[in-house]
Amino acid sequence: MTACRGVAIMTLRRHALCLLAAILALGFLLPDGADRLAAGTGSPPSDLPGATSPSPGREPPRLVLSSEDGPPYTMPDGSGIVDGVLKEAFRRVGVEVTIISVPAERALINANEGIEDGNFLRIAGLSEKYPRLIQVPEKLVDYDFVAFSRHVGVATAGWESLRPFNVAFVRGWKILEENVTGARSLQKVRDQEILFHLLDKGRVDLVIYSRRGGMLVIKELGLEGVKVLEPPLARREMFLYLNDRHAAWVAPVSEALRNMKEDGAYQRIMDRDPE
Repeated sequence: MTACRGVAIMTLRRHALCLLAAILALGFLLPDGADRLAAGTGSPPSDLPGATSPSPGREPPRLVLSSEDGPPYTMPDGSGIVDGVLKEAFRRVGVEVTIISVPAERALINANEGIEDGNFLRIAGLSEKYPRLIQVPEKLVDYDFVAFSRHVGVATAGWESLRPFNVAFVRGWKILEENVTGARSLQKVRDQEILFHLLDKGRVDLVIYSRRGGMLVIKELGLEGVKVLEPPLARREMFLYLNDRHAAWVAPVSEALRNMKEDGAYQRIMDRDPE
């Protein structure tokens, strides 16, 4: 009799354990997962690409992006026009971004090493040199790279036209480091203010910078007599790069940028007057 009771108790325990395992399995499948979506009882988890808002009580993912291009594209307080484009694109996929200013060369190194999560306003093709950076395919903006001068009136018909002159540009701008190689003299400086002060003081003949950014620097510094040389030395599409640990966000952010261009949000931000 005692033996039969023991067998019955063991059987009941096994059934109970099986039932508990089944309940736990259902618990793992349904909340916030694909099976819950298939059952029509939930929404995408906020920490997956494509989510538009975090679940109640959960903080959205946060990324730190860097740039050093300066106004009007990016500003220390995050109010630049490309700052605004990126904040809106990431908002649409449920991510908050903080934008910080880091010197151009250091910004690439930091993003590649994962110190910051990404770096933006860069030309295409940098992943070969910085293998942990993934280019987000949808461009942010087009840059005209132009020469600024006070006294030189030459037409800038390509990089070769810079050879007779003393030239300066911002260190870490890869397109310039690759192409401005045969000038009479060459200076690489930390930022755009130093760059244009060199020109204003007559230390160099030409400085190379983006057209729109350079015109704003001239205005902010109150420089007179500085003009843009035509035609542009180059026009390039500029991109965002993300560290490879954030590879899952590359496609959603690229799609968000495309959608912003289609629905008009991109152009409304780009048309803002810089403060």
